[in-house]
Amino acid sequence: RGLFGLPNLQLSSELTQEAPNYRTSPPPFKKKDDCPPNHVRCKNRNCAPITAKCDGNDDCEDGTDEENCNHPVVTPEDCGLPTIQPRVTYESPDRIVGGEEAVPHSWPWQVSLQQFYIEPNAHSCGGALINSQWVLTAAHCFKFNADPQYYRIHMGMHNKYKRDKGEQIRYAVKIIGYPDLEMDKLRGHFGVQDDIALIKLNAPVKFTDTVKTACLPNLGWDLNPGEKCYTTGWGETRGSGFSDVLKQTMQEVISEEKCYFDPKHQICTDHPGNFNSPCHGDSGGPLVCNLGGRWYLMGDTSYATKGNFMGGLCAMPTNQVMFSKVSDKIDWIKAMVETHA
Repeated sequence: RGLFGLPNLQLSSELTQEAPNYRTSPPPFKKKDDCPPNHVRCKNRNCAPITAKCDGNDDCEDGTDEENCNHPVVTPEDCGLPTIQPRVTYESPDRIVGGEEAVPHSWPWQVSLQQFYIEPNAHSCGGALINSQWVLTAAHCFKFNADPQYYRIHMGMHNKYKRDKGEQIRYAVKIIGYPDLEMDKLRGHFGVQDDIALIKLNAPVKFTDTVKTACLPNLGWDLNPGEKCYTTGWGETRGSGFSDVLKQTMQEVISEEKCYFDPKHQICTDHPGNFNSPCHGDSGGPLVCNLGGRWYLMGDTSYATKGNFMGGLCAMPTNQVMFSKVSDKIDWIKAMVETHA
């Protein structure tokens, strides 16, 4: 235990792992004349007709042709209602850190935050889609780099190394940590009570069966002790590497009296009867709870490990998982979306 009797904690995205042949610099850009006449070059090096600009269709396949088009921010009425139903009874015999493989696309608000210049995959944190152009994640995901130009966001993804048919890619154009931290002010910031951030996408996503939003709770909503919720991510498994496919695990809400943290700003959970919890690479990912038949985004993964700086231990028997409480920041979320529309 550390200061004030609290357990030694570790940000759950912090672990360096070997990766298969990552390319750390982009391939050469196409020359300007590589695109046909009357076409423009997209950020992903595709070409799109000039007439496609701002037509509402993602002709570039990365939203480039729909940037700066004053598209409205859309919050769909069917939030929290996945077309493909998740498996919400946990009986997997394989007690891996992070739980069991999710039914593909059954958590359609899950996003993967990736480093832009690393291929084939540079997953660093999770997040949740909350409307057509904004993602909610953890502020500590930008501990080392808070410049939006270095990040891309993948929606509708299940396997990190296989492009899904309905996968959509966008780029970050603004990253805001609570309450108004950007760039250097956000980089290196450690706010345990306010580990929450918003990412504005370069263009709206298209809502499909595999890309949908989670519902946002009302201000002040609390969860009852014993409430069973789910968290998802591509984080580390068994301390030996990162998961290629999206995993899910059930988490049970702990009472405020037993919570190590401040229940006004945070949600504490544990993993009764097994060794499942979020781990490195799951930071920022959603904690969703089924309330009234819809899945609500109640928290984002903040702290899930204990140990030293370089290698915290996930899913330890006495280790609580802490999520930033979304219902505590609803007014701020709405204000940021409106201010930076």
